Amino acid sequence: MDCFPANSNTGAMVLIRVLLSGAAVYMLQGIITLLLAVFLVVMEADMAGALHRPAPKVPLALWSGISVLIIAAAFVVLTLFLIDNLTGLIAGSGDFNKQLNAVLKAAGDLAGVRETPSFGNLMDTVQTPEVAGAVVSWLQGGLSAAAFVLIYLGFLLVSQRSFSVRLRILKPTDERALDVDQIIARIRKVVTI
Repeated sequence: MDCFPANSNTGAMVLIRVLLSGAAVYMLQGIITLLLAVFLVVMEADMAGALHRPAPKVPLALWSGISVLIIAAAFVVLTLFLIDNLTGLIAGSGDFNKQLNAVLKAAGDLAGVRETPSFGNLMDTVQTPEVAGAVVSWLQGGLSAAAFVLIYLGFLLVSQRSFSVRLRILKPTDERALDVDQIIARIRKVVTI
């Protein structure tokens, strides 16, 4: 009999999952754009299939193109949303100064600090050009990574189509074709699970 309740380690499991996910992203950071593109190819195929089911008379290739456009539009909208939020954050920094001063004062009172510095004083010690350069570099890296993901997505979609054609050319036409069809069906079944 288990002496611990069933959910006693839920917090620990969440923490372990977050740490392992972070470690995986850190270790795979060199190919993260390619992995995201592969994820988008899978998402595109599922979206095209879902759009094709209610209207089977429309060719699947058209639904694939529409799903790629939806994914690209989502990327553009997300990028514009992030840029808008960042500019809004920078523009409204005066309102945040008052709130941050109150937080610094409360933290200083808890820590027993007699004179808590204001947020403006702390920001005066920050070297603004270097911080701005780092933020611009980070934004540029994010935008170029998004562009590479879309480029990888295009290459993967083209190679996926040409792979199917090559597979059809290499497939035998005699009695062995049934065995090949069964093997391909098993592989597709395992991949889609």
